[in-house]
Amino acid sequence: MNQPIEFVGVALGILVTVLGTVGNIATIATITSNRKLLTVSTAFIVNLSVADLLYSAVLQPITVHSYIAGRWEFGPVFCSVFGYVLFLLFGVSELTLCAVALNRYFLIVHPSKYRSIYNKTGTAVMIGVSWLLPALSLVPPAIGVWGRFTFFDKVSTCSFDREVSASFTTALFSAYCIVPTLVMCFTYACILRTVRTSANKFNKKKKGTKKPSLHGRSSRRGSLVVDRSSLREISPSRLGRARTYFSETDPTSNLDSVGDDLNDNRPSASNDRTDPDSSARRIRAQYRVSRNVRLAKMTFAVFVAFSLCFLPYMVLSIVDKANAGGVWLYKLCAMVAWLNACINPIIYSLMNKQLRNGLFVMLGKCMDVLRKTVTGQDF
Repeated sequence: MNQPIEFVGVALGILVTVLGTVGNIATIATITSNRKLLTVSTAFIVNLSVADLLYSAVLQPITVHSYIAGRWEFGPVFCSVFGYVLFLLFGVSELTLCAVALNRYFLIVHPSKYRSIYNKTGTAVMIGVSWLLPALSLVPPAIGVWGRFTFFDKVSTCSFDREVSASFTTALFSAYCIVPTLVMCFTYACILRTVRTSANKFNKKKKGTKKPSLHGRSSRRGSLVVDRSSLREISPSRLGRARTYFSETDPTSNLDSVGDDLNDNRPSASNDRTDPDSSARRIRAQYRVSRNVRLAKMTFAVFVAFSLCFLPYMVLSIVDKANAGGVWLYKLCAMVAWLNACINPIIYSLMNKQLRNGLFVMLGKCMDVLRKTVTGQDF
């Protein structure tokens, strides 16, 4: 190492290795150990975390070693294996994000079709395909039939040989970058339109009924209105059931819809006061809407983070066909891409309360194990 950018790369690489490994293990353990968190959506999150974990724990340390050594020291065969696994994990991440976007799309925009698509078998097939397609499509460069992998010194890692792999990388970029990104943009745009349209209709209907509320005011949460007057006749047990409705549902029956809940012609507030069960149903519907929208926001944030991390390096690779860019520029763009392996657990903890609490508990257990290992004491 003789350049400042390489020292930065080693430090950042070690940080990504530690944070990515711990964060993704904690995410996987949190979801798989808590039956209440096991849903179709979180199954895709686990799949994404597995890909990020493999990169953080296996590939990133090898890249750090190459930064320190300044060359590839593991031979050409392992270089091909490294490049194969690297782009396999990238393809898995991209296809999983696309699957998550489609999951939210059918749940919110076409809820009537959701149950038939996202059952246990359908979800397992989608996850399997997210690994199988990249694995098969990367065989040609791995065996040198169409393109090949070689050590790219500007980023100190094994990647496609830019001189002989141009046509393959173009096809790969189209299949795993352009098409999935267009699909995700379309699905999230449709989700946004559906939520806004349904929320506007719901709010207009609420205003049109001129329902009285406690002290003439209502309690708002986001764009969804819960009239306090409708809560007065609801027993604590019914309200409790409404609040825990989701955490107690079977993972495979988590099929709530935003459009149906917002547009459903439920009884008015005056009827709700004489029919506590209908009030509880209305509150459960609003909880469903709120949770589904929050989860859609979280998955969209993961998609944006993924795009921002990989976009600089992709743009540089496309623009700099002559490979004339400086080493520092290539390394800087590659470092930004590394961050994707450790940033998702942070997004989960910031945007999902259940995952945040579970991650904190799991990280606490990890710290206890680490302290025991270091000190040799039992706590």
